[in-house]
Formats: sequence, C-alpha cells, structure tokens
Amino acid sequence: METYPNREDLYDLPFWICDTCNCFVGCHHKTEERTKPLGSIPSPKVKVLRQNIHKVLDPLWMSGQHSRKYIYARLGEVLGREYHTADVRNEAEANAVMAKLKYLSNKTNGSNHGSWRQI
Repeated sequence: METYPNREDLYDLPFWICDTCNCFVGCHHKTEERTKPLGSIPSPKVKVLRQNIHKVLDPLWMSGQHSRKYIYARLGEVLGREYHTADVRNEAEANAVMAKLKYLSNKTNGSNHGSWRQI
C-alpha cells in the first residue's frame, strides 16, 4: 500500500492520491459511498498542519474534557461550515482552527494566558 506501507490494517481501504505530489486523502469507507473522499487532498504543508490539529484536538475529546460533537461544532463556527479535519484546505484555515483549539484547551485547564497583557 503506497499511502501507509507499514499499516496492514489500512491496505484494503480506499484513498485518493495525487500522482504529482503523492499527497492523499482517505474515504468514507464505512458508508454506501465508500470511495467518497473525506475531504480535499492537502498540500504537504497542510498535511502537517492537519496532523498538528489532531495532536491538540484528539486529547480534548478523548480525555472527556469536551465531547467530540461540542469541539467539532465550535470549529465549524470558526470555518462557517461543518467541521472535519480533512476539510481544512489551507494554512489560514488551519491557523484559525488551531487558535480555537488552543482557546478551548486553555479554557478547560483554567488558563487565561491567551488574554494577558502588559500594562
């Protein structure tokens, strides 16, 4: 499998791949439209940004600090559409998502560091 050569559990799953840059996106494989892309094929930079988003996003809902539904709804408000990380299209969107995630993370941990200012 050219997308994840070390992940045999993913070998039978469909992906869309760009032959020019070798970036790819997964598909809604658990639905009737199993080859429908989860989102857009990212540039190499956006791919890294999406991975960084998941490093912040996943612990927030997996720890029970917030429900996944709540977090995705807040991120949807930022982008003006239903949120899915695979739909983050560019660096500006990724930065907006990360800013909101950091706010949610700080709010959960009782930190106000994002609003401090020197007087």
